[in-house]
Amino acid sequence: MLGGVIVATVAAPLGLAAGGPLIELTGVVGGLALSGVLTLLLLPIAVLAVLRRPASGTPAMLGARELEAARPKA
Repeated sequence: MLGGVIVATVAAPLGLAAGGPLIELTGVVGGLALSGVLTLLLLPIAVLAVLRRPASGTPAMLGARELEAARPKA
């Protein structure tokens, strides 16, 4: 019985001391992996959005005043 008490009082803190950094390391690695995957997924979408935007000065980029001035008069 005394052996069990000694193991419980010594092994538990050692297990927690070793497990805490491992849990933290797992969280860091998982977070980096997730952010890398999200970057790889979102990068092509961002590139397509930049490539598909209209050139400067096209009607899609003009303001309301410029659109009114460019509208044909009846």
